[in-house]
Amino acid sequence: MKRYGYLYERIYEWDNLLSAYRKAKKCKSSNVIDEFNYYWESELLDIQSKLMNQEYVFGAYHRFMIYEPKERLIMAAPFRDRVVHHAICNILGSILDKTLIIDSYACRNGKGLHRALKRAFYMYRNSRYHYRLDISKFYYTIDHDILMDLLMRKIKDQKLLSLIRDLLNTYDSGMQYYDPYEGDDLIDMIRSRGLPIGNLTSQVFANYYLSSFDHYVREHLHQSRYVRYMDDIVVFADTQEALHESQREMLGFLQQIKLKPNPNKNFIRSNGQGLNFLGFRLVANQIKICNANLRRFKRKLIAKSKVKNIDLKVLLQSFNGHLGFLLGGHTKRVINNVLDDFEFTCNYRKCKLIVC
Repeated sequence: MKRYGYLYERIYEWDNLLSAYRKAKKCKSSNVIDEFNYYWESELLDIQSKLMNQEYVFGAYHRFMIYEPKERLIMAAPFRDRVVHHAICNILGSILDKTLIIDSYACRNGKGLHRALKRAFYMYRNSRYHYRLDISKFYYTIDHDILMDLLMRKIKDQKLLSLIRDLLNTYDSGMQYYDPYEGDDLIDMIRSRGLPIGNLTSQVFANYYLSSFDHYVREHLHQSRYVRYMDDIVVFADTQEALHESQREMLGFLQQIKLKPNPNKNFIRSNGQGLNFLGFRLVANQIKICNANLRRFKRKLIAKSKVKNIDLKVLLQSFNGHLGFLLGGHTKRVINNVLDDFEFTCNYRKCKLIVC
């Protein structure tokens, strides 16, 4: 296995820091970012100097909760740290991406949720049974030492490994998410674990954390009909026996890397019963919207329809994310039926939305 060195110096190269800064500020606005933008050259030079001398210190997170689609604690890093996160991912992302299988779809150029959904739908239509698996509290339970061991398989640059370790040490989910495993002792109980939801590096590291699991399923268990989007996993087969055997082996592998399945999403069923995957429902020859996502979309429509006057551009921007997600299935008619029930006041004129 090829290991890469001389990476740390590439992280603080001026062109890389400039690219990282532009990515970090894209579509973002705040007083802190505006202040950074005003002094951007001196700010980047300061970051470069600190990285060059191995003196960069990551700052404290701003914590807040979100409740849609489910309750999560978001950790927002200081803006200058986000620039460094992008600088790391600019260099490290492509190296780690080479280790991923073709049917891993999260946080990768040319992949994404909709492609994962279509790939799963193709496999669903050409099989009889499926094994649905989801990791319980995935981000919160990723073991730091195991992650570092996995990263050392690809990186031999000690300076970069030290910077990554410093980054991991900025967050620890603590005992709250500790779940004992057979043979654990006190040291295992207090091991550092968890990646902060909100960091770009967390997405890249979390995706890579399950790369060895992907290869195990594909190459050792010979399950070629396998799709993963971060910790949402589905395996297809023509017999239940094949899936039950693979299930035991897969859960055993997850235990080795200190992960456990979500008890509500760890089952084998017939494809005739349908399959919920990535917010959609695969059933017969259709990809339908899950009811929970449709209700969430309706709640947003109700809120926007009550605004007395709203700029059309602002209105469309507020729905772009929802529509981009919902149009991943065979959903255009359903969405238009929902939109037809709502009327908006844009620039003092009544209007309705329609998806063409």
